[in-house]
Amino acid sequence: MPFKTSGKFRAVLQQYKYKERQIICFVKIVPQIVALYKLEPDKNYNWMSPNRWTKLESSIWNLVDSIGNWEKDAPNIQTELIVDHIKVKVCANNELRTQLEVLLPPAKDEDLYLELTLEYMSISTKEPQQVLAPAPEVKTLQLNDMNEEEVLNTFENYREHFDLVAGSCKYEFDISSYMSIGHTHVTHILSKYMREGMMNKLTEIYCKVFDVAYCPLVYDRLLPLWIIHLLMDKYKLSEDETLKQLADQFKYQSNLHTLNKNLFN
Repeated sequence: MPFKTSGKFRAVLQQYKYKERQIICFVKIVPQIVALYKLEPDKNYNWMSPNRWTKLESSIWNLVDSIGNWEKDAPNIQTELIVDHIKVKVCANNELRTQLEVLLPPAKDEDLYLELTLEYMSISTKEPQQVLAPAPEVKTLQLNDMNEEEVLNTFENYREHFDLVAGSCKYEFDISSYMSIGHTHVTHILSKYMREGMMNKLTEIYCKVFDVAYCPLVYDRLLPLWIIHLLMDKYKLSEDETLKQLADQFKYQSNLHTLNKNLFN
């Protein structure tokens, strides 16, 4: 008798720490129904890959980070996201606090319980239409007044942090960002020429750990981290403030691009 999956979904319970709060996510992964020739339809969960899980976590981090009034808004989260062909329903569910108390340490009042339902969108699935409104204007922070020599000379200032981050992800399967900030968030901060100089410096030191030229460690994690440090120093911001600023800048620019594109379609 074949060993087959059953049930309506696969459940994953994941805890995250956001600042001083715990975010508890009860994730329901809805299977794809696969019908192969002369075989009974089967349920497939393998579409949820490690890479997609990383992108999901990044989207949830951005969602939580966008909460303005935690006490008022967090308990009322109810939204739908599209993440790499996955329809993600996110709903705050305080009933999970009681249901999961036998599995988790005692909860604090400020902890947030989220229920997520993930459903893979096949090619035939129509993506929901969204009516986009102009996002609130965000002041864009730049580093245009720095030349390449000035930027490269700051390397040793942040070397200890670079070493720590590089060492911690030596065996990481998928590297796509630093604290949800990837290379796409920082390409407008410095010129391509300047970024290439920074990547050459980072590659020379850190990519000997990886058998690739411009490894993800440099492109997606250390380069954003370096630019984050530069912005923190220039604008006297904390790391949290800088991360939020970059996320807001990226969201604003992406929104403008989408609106402008729709105007000419």
